[in-house]
Amino acid sequence: MDLVRLCPVCEHINTPADASRCRSCWGFLTHTTPIPRSEAERHVSRVRIPIWRRRYLLIALGLIVALVAWRAVVMFDVVPLVFPPPGPHTDASADVQPGNWAQVRRTANSAGYTPEKAPVPFRRGTRVIAGDPRGTGDSRFQWDVLWTFDGKEPLTNTVAVAGHQVFLSTEGGRTLSLDRETGRVLWEHRSPFPSSTTPAVTGDLAVTALRPGKVVALDRASGNVRWETDLGEPLFSSPVIVDGRVYIGATDRNLHGLEAADGEKRWKFTSDDWVNAPPSYDGDILAMASRSTRVELVETRTARRKLIYDVRGVRKVSGGPVIQGDLVYFGTQDGTVWAIDRNATTYPLERAFQFIRLNLYIWGLGSLPVQKGTVWTHSVEGEMPHAPVVGPSAVFAATSDGRVAAIDTHTGEALWTTDVEGEITSGLTVAGNTVLAGTGDGRVTGLDTNTGEMLWEFPTGGAVTATPIVAGGVMYVASQDGKLRAVAGE
Repeated sequence: MDLVRLCPVCEHINTPADASRCRSCWGFLTHTTPIPRSEAERHVSRVRIPIWRRRYLLIALGLIVALVAWRAVVMFDVVPLVFPPPGPHTDASADVQPGNWAQVRRTANSAGYTPEKAPVPFRRGTRVIAGDPRGTGDSRFQWDVLWTFDGKEPLTNTVAVAGHQVFLSTEGGRTLSLDRETGRVLWEHRSPFPSSTTPAVTGDLAVTALRPGKVVALDRASGNVRWETDLGEPLFSSPVIVDGRVYIGATDRNLHGLEAADGEKRWKFTSDDWVNAPPSYDGDILAMASRSTRVELVETRTARRKLIYDVRGVRKVSGGPVIQGDLVYFGTQDGTVWAIDRNATTYPLERAFQFIRLNLYIWGLGSLPVQKGTVWTHSVEGEMPHAPVVGPSAVFAATSDGRVAAIDTHTGEALWTTDVEGEITSGLTVAGNTVLAGTGDGRVTGLDTNTGEMLWEFPTGGAVTATPIVAGGVMYVASQDGKLRAVAGE
């Protein structure tokens, strides 16, 4: 009699009868009893269809489980927890000591503030008549310009100042180092590619970004290339150097973190659109904005998203955010300034429920849901193309039609608004008790931070689109007439 063993898992007929594993599914046969082949074939013919159905069901169930597991890993962002990005090799940071402005908005939190007093740009022995900040009514009136550098092309990028050097990148593909005292060119690095960014300086390196996607570190003393990293996508964001990393956004929707020592790619966070503005860094948290309608908080150690704050509608974020204390400040192009809680966290499915509640409100069911993290909002009523800046007690924002507003950092209440009577074309800077703003008709205005009173105006020969800065008691102003002016004063 021909004896076989019938697999209890897949119903496969196995020979010889002393087989220990199924030849089809490799299941164990040690506890099965040998039966005649004819009996096994009759059994299989009765259950063949259900067995195949069960097999397909198990395969489908396995695929569903795998899909759910994959979605859970994505939703809870588990991978960075298990495999966090490697830490930096150094603690290199841009110098934020008074007397320096070593990267685009000076400090790693991108506040655009320096405690240094802004100079009043008039020579000693002259005076400003009350109500005449331009000095046009005083025949003894003189500007206190230490030196002027002629770039031979429109200068649109904010400069950086560190040690005895001033650093400047141009649309013509040049990165220059100038002597801080005289404006003399110390070295010049030429590239075939334009740059629309501000260099960042740390230690013996000056890091700049070229528009086609290259991040280049130059030797601070000689201008020679120390390292170069190609990110492969256009760059419009200035680099920020802090705690050993060079953070820079790209049009591939990523905020990249490069090793400051050698340019190695070591950190990356993916957003929903181009990242064209510098981030704000404050220890364990980094705030960033893409070219869309949302601001995101990111854990710096793991590169995991902590909070998504979406301003919705057609309102896009203006420039980058600023972390100060427990709040994150940012502006939107419709003229709204926002303050959100840096400690807020977005949990999985939370935004989906928020969307459902918002739609119920639209249909008249329930109240308008308040987005998690909201502390206050304030409208300055006008188009706001540049990011706000933050001083010790006020947020300052400017509209393109010429109004500068001061807002209380804690309450969001308006403190004052001043019209500078001209289109504001640059970002703002707060230097001590003075707010600086550049205009399209070639002026830099100085406003009192406490009252909004116009203290003085300094004329240039072209529109001021680069943010004026103050370092070491000197104001540096680049304008589209191709001139960079170092302005001193009282």
